[in-house]
Amino acid sequence: MRFPSGIMATCCIPWNEKFVLDEKIFRKSIKEILKHTSLIYIFGTAGEGYALSRENYTNIISVFSDEMKRAGADPIVGVIGTSLSEILQRIQIAKDIGVESFQISLPSWEALNRDETNVFFREVLTSFSSSKFFVYNLIRAGRIISADEFAELSEKYPNVSAAKITSDSTRYIESLMSLNLPMKFFFTSPGYAYASMINDCGLLISLESCNWETAKEYYRAGVNHDLEKLLLLQSELGQLTRSLIACVGNTGHIDGSYDKMFQKLHIPEFPLRLLPPYSYPPDSIFESFKEILQNEFPRWYNPNH
Repeated sequence: MRFPSGIMATCCIPWNEKFVLDEKIFRKSIKEILKHTSLIYIFGTAGEGYALSRENYTNIISVFSDEMKRAGADPIVGVIGTSLSEILQRIQIAKDIGVESFQISLPSWEALNRDETNVFFREVLTSFSSSKFFVYNLIRAGRIISADEFAELSEKYPNVSAAKITSDSTRYIESLMSLNLPMKFFFTSPGYAYASMINDCGLLISLESCNWETAKEYYRAGVNHDLEKLLLLQSELGQLTRSLIACVGNTGHIDGSYDKMFQKLHIPEFPLRLLPPYSYPPDSIFESFKEILQNEFPRWYNPNH
């Protein structure tokens, strides 16, 4: 295997009132997540990788890489863009800082066809053959990479180490998990509940991070093929997801508007701001969500924070 199983987590970016990185809170957030997993990445959709200036990108990577390496962990940096040349330049910037693991997604101004997808991966993966790459496979890119394409990528490029899968299609999950590739697939819930019953895989954590200890139970239930526990926790997660969406309403819709609330549960001073023009929920919505956790989903509420 090119990458181990485990729980993979994002670290959101805390912005102050002037939309400048709050480095103190950011470092605190990284340390908090490191208590539970060393598989941490920045700049996915929840980490606002789509919205960063190059200055912010460079500065935040420097802080993230420093804090991760202090803990002996490998920093993983996401690169999102519509320009292939900009994507290549951003990877090089991060490499110059000392990063060797990257999360990449397809350019999304217009969905790439099969040939264009092959060109994208060829240019990125051969340009940085010594680095590890994680494919962020999500519908925002306009197309989902098929199981056959992953098989080709894995055979052609030994630096393709893992993929993040957000689909809950049982047919698609089966097609991936039957491949037995050397790369590792990380699934969000409920995809993880199904995929873990078929083959070894990782958990891409999000809502589950409201309570890390329960999240670890959920992950271990998949590892141990404990179907009863897995289905119980997955059912609760489904109900909690619906409650969360109803609570946030139209105050936010980008992933970060939810994920930042999960981090605020553990670090009360974590700000919910998103880079303009995207909206985010006010603190009053966060307090309402916390009450929902306490009263309706106590297993997913961490009373220590």
